[in-house]
Amino acid sequence: MLTLEDLARMAQLSSALEVCGHPKPGNVHRTSDFPDATFEQFVASTIAIGPAMLLAARRGFSVGKGELRK
Repeated sequence: MLTLEDLARMAQLSSALEVCGHPKPGNVHRTSDFPDATFEQFVASTIAIGPAMLLAARRGFSVGKGELRK
């Protein structure tokens, strides 16, 4: 059974795989940076989003159980 932590890790992994994809039009990837954003920064951001993805999973689970909070 999937846990909320698994869901957060899947969000991180899917983000990392997306930025590593090549070839793809536009956007940052492993052979193309933007002038103000590098591939390495995008990869680092996939790690940084982990806590936010876990929070989103927890909140989504709570809403699904009818525990909507402000």
